Amino acid sequence: MPTMDNVNFDSLYSLYKGEPGTRKSTQALSFPGPQYWFSWDRKDEDGIYLPMRKWGIDPKTISYDDYDDWTKAKKKLEMFQVECPFRTLIFDSITSMADMTLRQTVKMKYGMTRQSGQAAGKLIAGIAVNEIEDYNAESAALQELIALTKDIASFHKVNIILIAHVVQAEYRNTTNNTTPHFPHDR
Repeated sequence: MPTMDNVNFDSLYSLYKGEPGTRKSTQALSFPGPQYWFSWDRKDEDGIYLPMRKWGIDPKTISYDDYDDWTKAKKKLEMFQVECPFRTLIFDSITSMADMTLRQTVKMKYGMTRQSGQAAGKLIAGIAVNEIEDYNAESAALQELIALTKDIASFHKVNIILIAHVVQAEYRNTTNNTTPHFPHDR
């Protein structure tokens, strides 16, 4: 049985979770480069530019792509399974990634509706909305993200940083009292 003196900290697999603005991205920036950012929040340039300058980090060591669906990010991860030239991969944020995955399901269903002329999804007042089954796509994308990143981290010995936001909702019970609920803490 291994003991803690055998643990190798050459690479870390980390989750940073918190409210927006708590400097999760700045903390991720402190990891070794070169870095590649999977950007779903589209704020990375603004949020990390000043600390990058202050810490003397060469901007050429920070690469990123903005993503608006899961399919493109999955293709990039599959490329990194084979060859990963980066020391740290950062996912900012998996909360937005999950939201974009849900939007992707609506877009695909709506696109099918226009092509076939038949309703492929649910419309409310002419607006395409997610159905309960669509949340299976969100869950599958998150599971695939974890599996792919674990594989990349294990094989290439790179740091993986997942950034997530706390999502809070209120529920009313039968007596009309509200209680906070954290359904996805993602």
